[in-house]
Amino acid sequence: MNSSDLRVVYDTSAHPKVISGEMTQEEVFVQFLASFGDKNGDGILTRTEWNDYYAAVSANIDNDTHFIQLMRAAWKLDA
Repeated sequence: MNSSDLRVVYDTSAHPKVISGEMTQEEVFVQFLASFGDKNGDGILTRTEWNDYYAAVSANIDNDTHFIQLMRAAWKLDA
């Protein structure tokens, strides 16, 4: 997954550290990608990295319907 795909739905301009001037929008975005497993910072997430991340997230949510609702809201899939 290319980082440009994620930039469409992840707006860093409202991030508190961007607003305070502590970080740039690019720094926040790179940190965001790292949370998914992009440890080398190349801006590319493999399908495995993406799936591993969301497998861990979904393991903490008891209800599949709720998980689906969360993902639709988080990634603006109902728009």
